[in-house]
Amino acid sequence: MVAAIPLAVYAVVWGWTALGRGVPGVDDHPGQLNRLIHVITLGPAPWHWNPGWWAGYAELQYYPPLFFYLGYALHGLTLGHASPGTLYLILVWLVFLLPAATTYALLARALGSGWAALPAAFLALVISAGSRSGAEEGVRWGLVAARLGWGLLPLLAFALLPWLEGRPRPRAVPALLVAAVILAHPAHGAMAVLLVALAGALAPAPRRRTLASGVSVVAPGPGLAAFWLLPLVAHLVVGPPMALALAWAD
Repeated sequence: MVAAIPLAVYAVVWGWTALGRGVPGVDDHPGQLNRLIHVITLGPAPWHWNPGWWAGYAELQYYPPLFFYLGYALHGLTLGHASPGTLYLILVWLVFLLPAATTYALLARALGSGWAALPAAFLALVISAGSRSGAEEGVRWGLVAARLGWGLLPLLAFALLPWLEGRPRPRAVPALLVAAVILAHPAHGAMAVLLVALAGALAPAPRRRTLASGVSVVAPGPGLAAFWLLPLVAHLVVGPPMALALAWAD
């Protein structure tokens, strides 16, 4: 844990300097704050957030719900006393710090050394490199859902480590994390499935058992996210041609 101290200090100083002292108000941030207000005032069903669109389509595609559900949970924990702006600022800091924290936890556990985990954790904290989940786009531009999904991937890998160590295979937590990645941002769903497949392929167990374990983890993910995925897929199939690709790029 001592090795995490310089990471935590640097993250707070970097964030305090780069993010400013108040609620971000540029690029996508105002729209994200608006959706947080929607979920607090209109309830958690994403198709209620903007009834003027077919089945709330725009909210379904551009604003995956997990980020706002975290805000909804915080609103409940504070008994409604925290303003939406305060809740949003807390969430922005959360998604800023999450990739570094989960990367550090994964590598410290896998490598057996917190100091060995530091370089990758620092990189996960501040890298941009054109990634919509990086520090520039995911935090300053306000693409918070993409960064949230990215930060959950090392947590999924952490939950799959017992598979590689030949211990009893946990399925419930990895399945919930696969669903969480999809609900955070579906562009990261493919990597979540790949992590499960790699863990299964490298695990010291019979292939049939490995396949069954992988399916039991991956299959519930889309099922738990169906309340959001099905209306979106329905619109993509039967709706007017106004959809954008869910993945980043053309």
